Amino acid sequence: MDSRAEKYLAHVDRLSGGAEAQFYSQESASPALPGVTTLVYEGLSEGTLNAFTYGVSLAEHPAWQESTRELHISVRSDDVVWAEALSFIADGMRGTCTFAYGDTIDLGERVTPESEMTAFCVFAPALPDPAGCSGLDVSVAGHEGHDLIDIVGLYPLHDIEMRYLHEHGLEALWRRDWDPCDVRRRPAV
Repeated sequence: MDSRAEKYLAHVDRLSGGAEAQFYSQESASPALPGVTTLVYEGLSEGTLNAFTYGVSLAEHPAWQESTRELHISVRSDDVVWAEALSFIADGMRGTCTFAYGDTIDLGERVTPESEMTAFCVFAPALPDPAGCSGLDVSVAGHEGHDLIDIVGLYPLHDIEMRYLHEHGLEALWRRDWDPCDVRRRPAV
């Protein structure tokens, strides 16, 4: 029987079209939890870096009644620091952040030198089939009930966009004319 991690990895491999991943490990800041593994896929589409975490779903959060979360990022960049930021956020905020659509994460400093962006918002993952990222059953033999994971997307934001989202909501920001995967873009507001 496949382990929980193997089932998740198999699903992420399908989402990536069978591309080969590079694995990065983030040591856990919590002695109660194992580290976070980030699977990085470069070039799924021209000039795009995609990364998925595994380890957020090992934490508990009171808001996660039906399913837990894992994170995804898709950016037009070849800088692996974006994936490292995803790992950092996953480890540092698991169990405290709901990672619900519209949540924001403010790092307070630029993620990479190539971009002015300092924050992220959570929304549906930037994948061809975002519906295939909800309710992934990673249950193993002996587990009572279902062990479900939802993969959510993190999108880099400028500070002014994060403030706009807080004032006007996620839908208002998403309706703006902007490319959420472009890390070099000007602010949408």
